[in-house]
Amino acid sequence: MDSFNYASKIKNMIFAKQLFAFYGFEINHAGFCKSPFSLNDKTPSLKVYDGDRGWHDFSSGKGGDIIDFVMLYFGLPFQAAQEKLNADFNLGLPIGKTLTAKERADAAAEARKRKSEAQDRERKLQSLKD
Repeated sequence: MDSFNYASKIKNMIFAKQLFAFYGFEINHAGFCKSPFSLNDKTPSLKVYDGDRGWHDFSSGKGGDIIDFVMLYFGLPFQAAQEKLNADFNLGLPIGKTLTAKERADAAAEARKRKSEAQDRERKLQSLKD
C-alpha cells in the first residue's frame, strides 16, 4: 500500500478538531484558534472545519488537511508527518511495512473500527454543544 492510500486512511480516521485539540490548541465556539504561523495573532485567525474538511489560517494564508498541518507545524516531510500521526493517535497503520494479505485485512478492519469510534466521539461532542 503506498503512502497516499495511508494518507486518505489517516484523514478519514482523525478529524481536524481532534488533531488541533490533541496538539494543545484551544478552539473557540466558532471553530477558530490562534495561529501558530503568525507571531502577531492576537485574535484567533485559524479556522478549524468540522469533520475531515481541514483548516485555513486567514493570517498567513496557509491551509489544508491534517497532514498538511503536521508537515508545516512540525517541519516534517509528507512520510514523516504520516508516521507521526500514526504514532500520536495510535492508528495502528503499518506505514512503511510489507504486509501479508491477512495483515492488510486486519489493518483495514482496525481502521474502519477506529473511524467509527472517531465518528461516535464527534457526534457526542456535537450533541453536547447543541
